[in-house]
Amino acid sequence: MDDISRRLYDDQKEFDAFKFQRSQRGEENAGDLAKFYYSLALFSGGTVALSITFLGYLKTLDRPLHDLPVLKFSWIALIVSVVTSFGWVLANLRYRFYALEVEWGERKRKNVQYKLDVAENSLDSPGDLETNRLVFSTLINHASAYTKKHLRKRSLSKAIWILCGSVAPIAFVVGLCTLVRFAFENASLSALSTSFR
Repeated sequence: MDDISRRLYDDQKEFDAFKFQRSQRGEENAGDLAKFYYSLALFSGGTVALSITFLGYLKTLDRPLHDLPVLKFSWIALIVSVVTSFGWVLANLRYRFYALEVEWGERKRKNVQYKLDVAENSLDSPGDLETNRLVFSTLINHASAYTKKHLRKRSLSKAIWILCGSVAPIAFVVGLCTLVRFAFENASLSALSTSFR
């Protein structure tokens, strides 16, 4: 191997090692994010359950509840957080699946194109060449159509993934804040009403 070939080989080897490390870090990051969204869904669901328990306590008091629409809004926001948290996880999985399918379709198309190029250079008979060209062109078109179909699905999954990833934490914070507002208002009113008795 000459000096340039060795340098190209070493550069490619270094690039492949970096690509592998990047892939590993990406997998770890995706796992951490999935844990976050599972936890967010769990916290949102738990918050709704605790607020129902708190509502049961407030109903035992001899006074009307204030700002019940705020509580309902809080529940809606928390349920949206649960749904979008699980939506994030599902869309992430679908995105990764379709990304692999797109990569497979591209590799298949390149592989068939390479085989066509080899066949064109090795066949002497024009009839064989036309037959192979027709077969390989059909395979290339099939692989391209497969890739395009999965590109659309990947794009849709990515849009849902980004949307759910944005909505879930915001809905959780909004739901939690409105629930705290409802709790403080009704708890402070119940404390005032019991202190005057």
